[in-house]
Amino acid sequence: MKDNATVNQDLASAVESRPAQSLEQAFYHKVQSQKEELEVAARQNCADIFFEFKTCTQSHFMFSTGSRCNKLRKDHEYCVLRQQSLLKGLGYNGRLSKTEKMDIMDRADALFLAEEHRERDQNPTERLSDFGS
Repeated sequence: MKDNATVNQDLASAVESRPAQSLEQAFYHKVQSQKEELEVAARQNCADIFFEFKTCTQSHFMFSTGSRCNKLRKDHEYCVLRQQSLLKGLGYNGRLSKTEKMDIMDRADALFLAEEHRERDQNPTERLSDFGS
């Protein structure tokens, strides 16, 4: 993990490579790209729910299975938000190696599944649609 001096040096070199950009703009760009990377990782961890949702919407009439497809859409949205929170809490960021990122993604996914199993056991009627069974 980089220390503050190294991060500041990285930002300064980013500004030098784009002279028209201020340090504030370089920082904003860096923060935005880290948020995007976090969202991509969260969506990767939720790909199975998204696939199930897309399959539902493509293979059925929305009005006949709308409530099921709508539930899957909501499940996916919840999954992405929860995964982002877990990934951030576990220290996922753009400065990690690919192996470290994958390890954190695996841990976040395991935590999410454990939470879902716990919730399913406590609340069998309020659960994600057959997710993680």
